Amino acid sequence: NEKLLGVLVASSPNPWECTPHRMELLSILGNLVATSLENAKLYQESQSQVKRQQIIYKLSSIINSSLHLNEVYDTFYRTLKELVSVDRAVVTLIDETQKTVNFIALSSETDPIWKLGKAIPPDGTGTAWVVSQRKSLYQADLTKEGSFWTDEVLAKYGIRSIIRLPLISKNVAFGCLVIGSKQPQAYTQDDQEMLEELASRMAMAISNNLVYEEVSKRKNELESAFSESLRMWIQSWEARYSYTKAHSEKVSQFARKIAQEMGLDETQVKNIETAARLHDIGLVTIPDEIMQRQRNLSLSEKSMIEQHPQ
Repeated sequence: NEKLLGVLVASSPNPWECTPHRMELLSILGNLVATSLENAKLYQESQSQVKRQQIIYKLSSIINSSLHLNEVYDTFYRTLKELVSVDRAVVTLIDETQKTVNFIALSSETDPIWKLGKAIPPDGTGTAWVVSQRKSLYQADLTKEGSFWTDEVLAKYGIRSIIRLPLISKNVAFGCLVIGSKQPQAYTQDDQEMLEELASRMAMAISNNLVYEEVSKRKNELESAFSESLRMWIQSWEARYSYTKAHSEKVSQFARKIAQEMGLDETQVKNIETAARLHDIGLVTIPDEIMQRQRNLSLSEKSMIEQHPQ
């Protein structure tokens, strides 16, 4: 299993006899040099691996630092440049409903080509291929081995090497991390394996964020529907009596403005607004004949009305 690292050459300006003893000493010296070289190489490789893992950890932290990837993507891009040659880094998602490829994060040192938020048809794109095949695709030189119509566009703007990595979470492929360089043959097998690990971490973060956004959207829709239903119900009830019409709505508007002036957060403001809208809800327990009476109330009737907050 031994391998040749180099050749040790010993020379002298004076003639000397190459005796077996001298040859043995030179052989020992050569082995010592070889061991030193091997140890130095291993040390450099280990240091390089440690640095690479530190940068991968830093990249993962950047990805997870915000619910919106595009907010931190420039930082992600600059840090990625410490690892590999990159002139363009894009995150695309497949929208199965709209049948589009959507650009959700983008950093580039070339012309923008497709801008952030752009949607293109998926047919004939590298993203669609990677998502359907669920595996990475590395093209070392787009001028020689372009496979998709998007490759022609990228090559036109100077991108030579490109590697596409699927975003897979919970066994579902839903997007692609696309890394491009102006250099041909820019990525090694080690680079690809490292980028695959990074894409895996990114997929988990994006998937969690998409779920959070969907839950938040549904929550907001339900809250809006509840608030509107509540408002309509109270308005219809208050309209029965001339002196209560629109009263609760006015109180809720004043309460909201006061809560905002106090610097309360939006959740507290909404809760106060809802509570204000409901502040007279107990009046529904009072009989109509009392609520609509024009003359003075008896003490027992007045007491009944006074109990409505309870």
